[in-house]
Amino acid sequence: KTLVFVGNKGVFWVSANCGTSMKALNKEFLIAQIRTHPTEANWMLATAVQDCKDEDDDLCFAGTHTLYMTQNLGTSWQQIMANVKQFDWAFNGEQIVVGIPSARIFALVRTPKQDVLIKTDDFFGNKTTLVNNCIEFKMRTTYMFAIQSGKGDEVSLLVATLDDRFEKFYKSVFPDVKLKLRNVHILDASEGVVFVLTTRKSNAP
Repeated sequence: KTLVFVGNKGVFWVSANCGTSMKALNKEFLIAQIRTHPTEANWMLATAVQDCKDEDDDLCFAGTHTLYMTQNLGTSWQQIMANVKQFDWAFNGEQIVVGIPSARIFALVRTPKQDVLIKTDDFFGNKTTLVNNCIEFKMRTTYMFAIQSGKGDEVSLLVATLDDRFEKFYKSVFPDVKLKLRNVHILDASEGVVFVLTTRKSNAP
């Protein structure tokens, strides 16, 4: 019965009764992105738009934001992490089997030296670094992908699986290893098959 409505200029609404009544979610801040929890109806994550001179400026909704959490459907929010570029819940129905905690969050966080992919099971009271020099990550059913920056404009595609609770990342190896990756797009990862679009370059003189 819970519905979340995405509006303009960072304004979001939520209904707990199929739309009969609604309340604003952003009492304290404009919302850049929001993630509802797959199984906990009252849990949500949201990033706050900050330092916006013009609400119509798309740059306000890009870059890094402060991450907030609610466990009461937006009645109150708690700030849990700063300088977050990307975030998502790690939990869904399939992951109950392997024992991933329902509170697990993945976040791409900007630090003074690099961007790092981290995980937390207690809303960032404790956190573990999974990938250094991370550009972005993607959750796809039983796979988790991370794009890692390397020398120059080269990148690497790292993959973790549900079997390892998304905690171990392995570097992907493509045919013709002389061609170095410059860009990677995950097109699909359903049915146990991964389709990847890559841009590559040769190191040959």
